[in-house]
Amino acid sequence: PRPVIGAATLFTAAIIFVNGVQIVASRLMDARRTFVIGLSFISGLAVDVYPGYFGGVPQAMVPIFASSLVLGTVTALVLNLLARIGVRRTRRLIVDPGAFKPAEIEAFMETQGAAWGARRDVVDRASFSLTQSIETIVDACSPAGPLEVEATFDEFNLDLRVSYDGPPLELPESRPTNEEILSSEAGERRLAGFMLRRHADRVAATCKGGRTTVLFHFDH
Repeated sequence: PRPVIGAATLFTAAIIFVNGVQIVASRLMDARRTFVIGLSFISGLAVDVYPGYFGGVPQAMVPIFASSLVLGTVTALVLNLLARIGVRRTRRLIVDPGAFKPAEIEAFMETQGAAWGARRDVVDRASFSLTQSIETIVDACSPAGPLEVEATFDEFNLDLRVSYDGPPLELPESRPTNEEILSSEAGERRLAGFMLRRHADRVAATCKGGRTTVLFHFDH
């Protein structure tokens, strides 16, 4: 019956709309991605608001311009492909241990997260882990020279690499005891290394030829 079909369609549309808003709100967006979402939404509405405006399109393109949903979807797909042009999947940052500022790390991750369209919660975790790891490395490992930060992203993974010349950062799997923490600086460093494991999905440290690399992996 038509009333049942109408109610089911209305219910489905409401669910899809709310889910779409949640997805958009969970992502960081720069000017490109804001433009993609805004123009796609406006294009879809234009079909219903001005139904006769697209009457002169070629016959082969009528199926696209006849439906607001189809036009909005096609517009979003095309603009999304164009917005990816020039966006690097790997970015690097050089950090001077003598002039380290957490705000610079946060700004770096925020900017790259928006360019990538990454989830805000993942970027926040990565930013916190990166800031804490650099602070710990500077205090505990006394790196000889600047630190190199490399961030790599795809739709399923966010990986961070912190490389420096110095001893490896200790990343214990078990929390040090209160006595170890209070009795020596080594206990505090072990606690900091243990806490780094709690915010990333995987953490590892390697050392080769005096060059240490700390790896952070976040599922996306």
